[in-house]
Formats: sequence, structure tokens, C-alpha cells
Amino acid sequence: MGVTQIADACLILAPSIVGIIPRMEAMGLVVRKPVAGDRRRANISLTPKGTEMVEQILPKLSVIYQELEDSLGKPLMQELFRVLDAVADRLAEVQAAPEQ
Repeated sequence: MGVTQIADACLILAPSIVGIIPRMEAMGLVVRKPVAGDRRRANISLTPKGTEMVEQILPKLSVIYQELEDSLGKPLMQELFRVLDAVADRLAEVQAAPEQ
């Protein structure tokens, strides 16, 4: 993925992800490959070590989400995610809007 795609998927501002990726590279979790013909862009991929970390974390996240849903109830969790999606969409609109 490109940096912008990663930032969007993670709901993190692009300048923040630009700072995170070098640290992840240094840890051996991701590798950066330049896009042919565009020196400003790069594709970021997980390394085997990064994939292993994701595989370790996902089951733990599933347990946390299930505990949260058990505590709040499914309807409230659905409402929470709906509101968070709306907030993320609105923030993306604000970020994409030209400065006035």
C-alpha cells in the first residue's frame, strides 16, 4: 500500500504515518519499495516479521472487541462504530478541503 492508503485505513493523519513507517522499518516490520517513475512515492509491505506480529495481535484484539461488545451490548457497539465512522468521514472531509 501507499502511505496515503495506510493512513486512511488506519485513520491516522498522513504526517503521523510518515513518522511511524521509518520506525517500523527499523524494527524490521515493513519494507519500503519505491514506485517506478515517481521518486516521491513508495509502496509499503509487511515483512514476515510484521506478518507474524499481526497474526499474534489479531486474536487478542478479537477477544478485546468481544469483551467490549459483551459489556456494552451489540446495539450500542453498532451505534458506536456508526458514530466513529461518521467522525472519521467528517475528519477526512475537513482534511481534504482546501484551506480558506
